[in-house]
Amino acid sequence: MVEIPTIITENLLFFVILILYIWRVTSGARAGLVGEIGNLADICIVSFLIVDAIAMFDNIINKNLVSFLTSGVIFLVVLIARKAIKAAFALLEWIVKFPILNRLNLFFGIVAGVFEATILVWVFYAFHPYINAAFPNNNLVEQIAGNTFLSWLYLHNGLGTLVTTLSGLLKQFSEEH
Repeated sequence: MVEIPTIITENLLFFVILILYIWRVTSGARAGLVGEIGNLADICIVSFLIVDAIAMFDNIINKNLVSFLTSGVIFLVVLIARKAIKAAFALLEWIVKFPILNRLNLFFGIVAGVFEATILVWVFYAFHPYINAAFPNNNLVEQIAGNTFLSWLYLHNGLGTLVTTLSGLLKQFSEEH
């Protein structure tokens, strides 16, 4: 049996997050900022189409013809818009091939990759209390506290701050009305 070195088991979360950052940064460098934004837009559009398709299916089951037709029209319009957006990003990809723009696209693609990885880590941090509840004997908290980089990301969780601020605003708004 091969024994895993202690440094890896004690810092497993750090190594996983490091691999995540390397993956997203290299993806950002390959695609550039224009490609990364195009991919993000496509993910958002496809996610919307999936939700709309589920709504269409629900409308079929409930025999709601008007809602089904409305969802179908929205689905088709979004598909057409997706093609137009893909064409616009293809044009932008061609434009950023010029030398100076290419370097800027590459640099900001790397920045976008770092940002994407950070967002993914923050999303993971949002779910870590549930992971701790499901797997009570894990050492995620110790790994986060024991690593300067992971602690800094945890303490400066912009996504968590945004969600807390928005929920506070919603609570305040609901109390006023």
